[in-house]
Amino acid sequence: LYQRVYRHPDVIKIRRRAQSHLQAMFAGYVQHPEWMPEGFRGRIAQAGLERTVGDYLAGMTDRYCRQQYRQHFVRT
Repeated sequence: LYQRVYRHPDVIKIRRRAQSHLQAMFAGYVQHPEWMPEGFRGRIAQAGLERTVGDYLAGMTDRYCRQQYRQHFVRT
């Protein structure tokens, strides 16, 4: 199970891509907090920018994360 599922090359490839996207999104939202919804921006003063960005990313569904990545981080 470990070799066939958890360490399968396709799974590792997908995991690395997702990690790369999340790292880019974290850095991007730190540079551009205005890209986050107003409710999260309002928490920055109390919780700090990095914590707020992390909480925003952590609360995303996979679908919403992909949509936000395409909207803000993919150059066309």
